[in-house]
Amino acid sequence: MALNYPNRSYVADSVAGTLSTAITSTSTTFTSSTSISGWSDVTTGSSTISGNIVVAVEYGTANEEKILCTYNAGTFTIISRNYNGETAFNITSAHPASSTFVVVWSATEAAEAQAAVQALVPNVLSHTGTTVLAQDIIIGGTSSVGASKFAASADHVHNLSGDALIGAIQEGGITISVTADNVNYGINQQNGTSYSAIQADARNIVVMTNGTGCTVTLPASLTNPGQSITVIRKNAAVSITGSSVVSTGGTSGAPSLRAVGSVATAIFLSSGLGWVVTGDIV
Repeated sequence: MALNYPNRSYVADSVAGTLSTAITSTSTTFTSSTSISGWSDVTTGSSTISGNIVVAVEYGTANEEKILCTYNAGTFTIISRNYNGETAFNITSAHPASSTFVVVWSATEAAEAQAAVQALVPNVLSHTGTTVLAQDIIIGGTSSVGASKFAASADHVHNLSGDALIGAIQEGGITISVTADNVNYGINQQNGTSYSAIQADARNIVVMTNGTGCTVTLPASLTNPGQSITVIRKNAAVSITGSSVVSTGGTSGAPSLRAVGSVATAIFLSSGLGWVVTGDIV
């Protein structure tokens, strides 16, 4: 008996059918002369039976034959006769019209289910091997005593949503540390009376060196909320302006850096909230 594990379906309301015509040695399909319209796939509820089923023609008689077939819209299509050697009907003979047939659960299906369970037993349903204790994972191992670092063993994973992660950070449950020597800023030196900041300045420090008063105009937005632009006054007065600036001090719409050496940071909140300028401003 070969176990091939074909895609199978199971039929609800599977009343017995009656052959419309005889099944002969050359038959490839058959139909029922009595109504089996109530048949449905137990998984989908559809009247189309999506997988293979086994029917027994002349069930319970000496001429019983199990046939593997598919069923769709009233027609059975034969896949295999005397399915898997479970019956020994002489197919040179015929199943006469008006013979009864029923859906059955075959010995092959029972054997496939049992084989699948037995395959799972040693690996899933029981454990006969040796349990290995959790081992340390060494990171940055060196020959110096106490210099290596260890990662804690993990036995499971928790997936956090974006909201949960943000909430944990806001509530102080997660600390993110960045080593200072890994943060590099470019220096954007400007000596004109005006300068319009750009997206690249989110990674720069803008140094204003003009000998007369000058203005730094912030862009309408940056790519990501939370990015910032830092401005340093190295000479004459510097004011910061833009289409939507809210200052933490000084003149609300256009705060000025207080003196030579003063530093201010403009933080982009969002297109709706605009900018907040903070620092040594008036």
